[in-house]
Amino acid sequence: PRESVRREIYAEWLEQVASLTGDRIAMAHVQFIRLGCALAAGGHDNLTRMRMERKHRELQQSYGPRWAGKLVEQTASWSFARGFVHSIDIRLEEYIKLAESIHSTHPVEHLKLLTEGPGTIAVWRTLATIQHTAHVRDLDISNTGLGSNGLEALAASPCLSNLERLNVAGNGIGEKGVRALLNAGFFSGIRWLNLGHNDIGPGTLRAISEHLTSITDRGEVVQLETINLHGNPLTRAGANVIRACRAFHDIVQW
Repeated sequence: PRESVRREIYAEWLEQVASLTGDRIAMAHVQFIRLGCALAAGGHDNLTRMRMERKHRELQQSYGPRWAGKLVEQTASWSFARGFVHSIDIRLEEYIKLAESIHSTHPVEHLKLLTEGPGTIAVWRTLATIQHTAHVRDLDISNTGLGSNGLEALAASPCLSNLERLNVAGNGIGEKGVRALLNAGFFSGIRWLNLGHNDIGPGTLRAISEHLTSITDRGEVVQLETINLHGNPLTRAGANVIRACRAFHDIVQW
């Protein structure tokens, strides 16, 4: 569950169970969940927050691997938010095999996929069909050798409907891949997009500009709040495209 209130309800139930069974690890998890939710909510003075953060770290150091379970061995790294694992770094092939198990056990919303070499088109097509990616709100597939063909395959996914942040930096993506992304069913929900260090030039920028302009011309709001274009061969012509597109002005980083 994404909302803190559901986690707090779970913590209340877990506390009742732990009180009956004397399970100190479960009771520690109750405290960890409540601290995580309270820290996320904010509104504390500096001293109180420091004390909460210290206790939160102590609990995570003592029990984190136990609460993370199999993810300790299955992933390159993992982190908690509001009492549960919410972010993992994992090899692409492993994620494809384990996605159902991971998402049925942990409310993972932030996913970074790793590859030892360029992922094949078949692998990206398989990823696009995994229904459990509907849980993912932040997807990082930077420096995976994705390429335009891989992004085109991923853009066809009907499952990434809740995606809000997408990092595809360092993948040699050009106009073909970006056009596919613009036409993806999930693109309208993306608020943060990293296209840095790809092969994006003036033609690709014009495609993005036309897409954003068409949205505003229909009287709709552009959901995209940030688009990172650092490290691309934009050229002077590309810079002119950015300056001429009003929709670019407040969101582009280049």
